[in-house]
Amino acid sequence: MIARIEAALIERLRQGLGELVTGVHAYGGELDDEGLYQVVQQMPAVWVTFGGIGKTEPVKTNRNKHTAHAKFVVMVAAKSYRSEAASRAGGVSRWEIGSYDLLYAVRRLLANQDLGLSMDALQPGAVRTLFNGRLERAEAMSVFACEFSTHWIEEALPNGRWPEIPQRVQTDPASGAVLTDAEGQPLTLPDVQHPDYVFADYSGATSAAEPYLTGVRLHVHRHPGPKTEAELSAEVPTQF
Repeated sequence: MIARIEAALIERLRQGLGELVTGVHAYGGELDDEGLYQVVQQMPAVWVTFGGIGKTEPVKTNRNKHTAHAKFVVMVAAKSYRSEAASRAGGVSRWEIGSYDLLYAVRRLLANQDLGLSMDALQPGAVRTLFNGRLERAEAMSVFACEFSTHWIEEALPNGRWPEIPQRVQTDPASGAVLTDAEGQPLTLPDVQHPDYVFADYSGATSAAEPYLTGVRLHVHRHPGPKTEAELSAEVPTQF
């Protein structure tokens, strides 16, 4: 879920920000001191990263399901050759984008969005200053971190069981016909789209699927209802 949310955040911001930025990326330490000058040349830019899961709690009385409360962080960065103020507020040129413009745009695009995923809509949170000043080579840079919170439901494994990966029937890509094995049975392989496929892919322990319910044996008994007077009279013992 984390990777899917991060990818969806990046894609929405890429589409929504357009030419406001040179790019939207997953954060990989670009704003650390080492190599910072090279990154400045690519600004204005945006980076997205996972901020962690702060709390996990059971869903009501069902302890097999938990709500994971998570945070994602979007970092916006802009530069200016004129002043620190211009790196924040922008300049006279249309292309001199300020970090304040990026802050507004990011929060506007992401607030109350679920990105088409099974999660709660993103809620905007704190905005923190990461850098505001000049570098050694005279460029002014302004970087802010925008926090967004969300939560989703995680389902725990039944006690003692391993992940169960559904099998998918394989078909021929050209004709769509079902592929079969040497015995003529449909060829099935673990579903690569399933979240638990990672266990099958790396030889982790898995459990076989629980058997389907194939039948139920029922005995239906009709309640006789109240007895009539004649039936009650017939039950009275004969007096001699």
